[in-house]
Formats: sequence, C-alpha cells, structure tokens
Amino acid sequence: MSNYHQDDNDASQDKATTNNGRMVDYAIQTILDQGHLCPLQLLSAPVFWQYDYALRLYPTPDALIIGNNHVDQFNSVCVGGCDVMNPGSFSLDSSFVVYTPVETNNDMEITSNVELSQID
Repeated sequence: MSNYHQDDNDASQDKATTNNGRMVDYAIQTILDQGHLCPLQLLSAPVFWQYDYALRLYPTPDALIIGNNHVDQFNSVCVGGCDVMNPGSFSLDSSFVVYTPVETNNDMEITSNVELSQID
C-alpha cells in the first residue's frame, strides 16, 4: 500500500515539475515577446514611466540571466537567439552557472556555452 502512495507521490512531483517547466517556458516567451522584464498589466504592476526604459529588452539581448530563487535552476534555453538561464539560489545548494558567451569549435562555428557547477 505504501508503494502505491510513493508512486503517486513521484507521479505528482513529475507532473508538478513538468507544469513548473511549462510555466517557466511561458514566462520566458512572454518576457522576450513583450520586450520587457515586467510584462504585467498596469493594474497589477504600476509603472514609474521615468525609469521604465531600464526594463525594456530592445533589441533582444544575446543572454538573459533570470535570478529567481523560487524557480529551479535551469540550463540555457535558446529562444530566438537569446540564451536564457536561471542560476538558482547559491545559498541553498552552492550551485552556480558558468556562462561563456563566445566559443568556437573545430568547424569555426561561434556558439555560447553554459555549465552548471556546484561546490562540494
């Protein structure tokens, strides 16, 4: 009986992880499509128009690093030529991200590289 509940628990965690991953994908897509770091309605996030330009993402950047400790650490997701990553919370598990913006390989292709690292 306890194995059954364990399997249900694992399945619900996988589903939550999948849903969380989808929400992260939607959030990233919304931020990049809107071209703004705070793509919310005026009623939910009032705007101080004098400094709103600082939150705009035009032109689309080459890399966007989202520092959110409420979302699991994720590796680089390339959306429209923009590498998006979340290093997670260093204080929780001593993990961090090493981002190399330009790297060439043997075929002389220019790419970026993201490495997830952890201090043991």
